[in-house]
Amino acid sequence: MTLLFLDRRKMFSLQQNYRKEKLIEKWNLKNLVPYNEDSVLFCVGDGLVKYNFVEDTYSKLLKERTYTALPYSKDSMFVGNFKDLFKFNTNTKQKTYFWKGIILLI
Repeated sequence: MTLLFLDRRKMFSLQQNYRKEKLIEKWNLKNLVPYNEDSVLFCVGDGLVKYNFVEDTYSKLLKERTYTALPYSKDSMFVGNFKDLFKFNTNTKQKTYFWKGIILLI
């Protein structure tokens, strides 16, 4: 079992079987979103990051400030920055505006 400990500036994973703590990365965390059975999404100051806690790897999906994300299918999700909400395809890395000029209340 993997436990995630989050601070505003640091993210740690703890492997409960091995009692091993590891610094994942130093990011400015905005939000944490469950993604699938072995991954979570970190909405951070400089992008959207998918963290696979089984393989202990991460990859940047989007390289712009992200405040919230909502997966709605296997390869698509809604992603919001401070004022815009758009659909994001994780396979093609394409985004299309869903709602422009709104203010998201988090």
